[in-house]
Amino acid sequence: MKHKKKPPESGHETKTEKEITSLKTAVVIEDDWVTIKLLEHMLAQEGFNVYSAFDGLNGWELIRNHQPDLIVCDMLIPKIHGIEVCRKTKTDPSLKDIPVILMTGVYKGLSYNREIKDAGADGFLEKPIDVEKLTRMIWDLL
Repeated sequence: MKHKKKPPESGHETKTEKEITSLKTAVVIEDDWVTIKLLEHMLAQEGFNVYSAFDGLNGWELIRNHQPDLIVCDMLIPKIHGIEVCRKTKTDPSLKDIPVILMTGVYKGLSYNREIKDAGADGFLEKPIDVEKLTRMIWDLL
């Protein structure tokens, strides 16, 4: 005799619904398609629900609408520069506690460290992205 699975009782969440509601949320702002897919995959593997934007303006809207647990943002992106996205996040009282990791493949060396710190970034990563380093940085910040 086959046993049928008992459906969940009315009013109870299924495991999948519980998992979805317990996910942390991240916003990724990056204008390179390959990099955005890498970050989406990596963050999903770490248990994040990921929202992505290819420019700073749409990224800022995602941040305001979703108030994520984490922001990973390229510095050189169209419409609103990554440093400005970070600065706006850190000066908004409802968003200021969200960790922001800025990354770049263009701005290298010490010359931009002061600007990055002044914007309030919680982390900085040069490209190419070291996934293990980024993963450690994320969990150290959360």
